[in-house]
Amino acid sequence: MDLQEQQLELKRMKIEEMQKMRKVEEQKLEELKKIHTSVDALLSFVMLVSVK
Repeated sequence: MDLQEQQLELKRMKIEEMQKMRKVEEQKLEELKKIHTSVDALLSFVMLVSVK
């Protein structure tokens, strides 16, 4: 394997690593959205109950 092939392989590995990181970040965002939605729902419920 020559130097150019090694560099290509390194680039490919780097790209795969970045894609993995991005997936993890997207999953974290999804979790945060779910939590945020739950909190919003809970707050709305509390507001409704306290208004009565």
